[in-house]
Amino acid sequence: MLSSAFDHAALIVQGGGQKGAFSAGVLDSFMDADFDPFDLYLGTSSGALNIAPFVSKQRGYALDFILNYTTSERFFHLPRFVRKQQPMDLDWAFNFIHTGEFPLDIEKGRGNLGKGKQALACLTRTDTLQDHYYPIFAEDWFNILKATCAIPVLYYNDIEFDGHTWVDGGVSATIPVMEAYRRGFKQLVVIQMTPLSGEVVLKREDRFERLRRNFEESLLNYQRRESKQGASLSLASSTENSEPTTPRSSLLDQIEKKVDALLAEKKRQETFLQEQTRDWGEYLEDLLRVMVAKARQFDFDASNAKMLEMLIAHYDNHAQIEAFLDKPPEEANIFRIAPMRPLKSSSLMSERDDLLEDYQHGKLVAMEFLKQHVS
Repeated sequence: MLSSAFDHAALIVQGGGQKGAFSAGVLDSFMDADFDPFDLYLGTSSGALNIAPFVSKQRGYALDFILNYTTSERFFHLPRFVRKQQPMDLDWAFNFIHTGEFPLDIEKGRGNLGKGKQALACLTRTDTLQDHYYPIFAEDWFNILKATCAIPVLYYNDIEFDGHTWVDGGVSATIPVMEAYRRGFKQLVVIQMTPLSGEVVLKREDRFERLRRNFEESLLNYQRRESKQGASLSLASSTENSEPTTPRSSLLDQIEKKVDALLAEKKRQETFLQEQTRDWGEYLEDLLRVMVAKARQFDFDASNAKMLEMLIAHYDNHAQIEAFLDKPPEEANIFRIAPMRPLKSSSLMSERDDLLEDYQHGKLVAMEFLKQHVS
């Protein structure tokens, strides 16, 4: 029997790329327990991708997509991205959503929603950088889901419909909880990717530090993965009769130099992180200077003002969301489902074992939530 706290409830799922393995575990456990009291489903990026199979009751779908498609080098390969040879290939990955061995059942999802229920994906309109919400199971569902995942720096193609161009909903609302509240929902179940302890009151300088740390960890993860494969691949290439290519060791050297340069830059920037009396604008200026420096290191075009504007919007909006979650209106009842420790996976380039561990962690957290709130 459900607690009355879940009458007229909304489910909100944060985006986070491959970290969505955690929310996939939570939602699969909800399906196992037949727990679905929700009248509104809101998701951003991978959060929307996880909501879709939850509504269509396709257990394991979200994990399958993360494990088998987002980990492929065809989806994202750092060296080719750095050399501007290949962006994140959303088009390739999304083709499998409706043509793969395990397609998303759009018709079943529509039928399961029933009267008065909505499942919406958060998208960002590029000209205003405002959040907008589109039905996940609409006729144009393919473009809607692709748009909510289209990270501006990583995905180059324009996604256009309804007279506008759209990008990742995370630019405007990483956790679209405030939209659920604006729509009149007071019982809010939020699945987030960060632990509650210490994260609720993250200082601004800590958020900037985390941004750099995540970027460094992504490069280091790639370096470790390439090191494991280096010996066998170099042996295989020596036996081929094809024209010689750039040695893999040379590529690893280049990556290592970039990581060293990034760490050196981090050390130079530590002084401003220790200053806790400066306001948001000053911290933002420092962050932009760091981003410009990174762009030069990796031979990116640092002159794209729109990208910097999106970065500003992302941090500004996320700060408002954090404040809302930390101190919600009195009439709002927020249930926050969060990992008990930092997730093993990253937004991109995660190891499969880490993804599976985060998925299982999500299942355990969900079971504990159900024990506390559902009888």
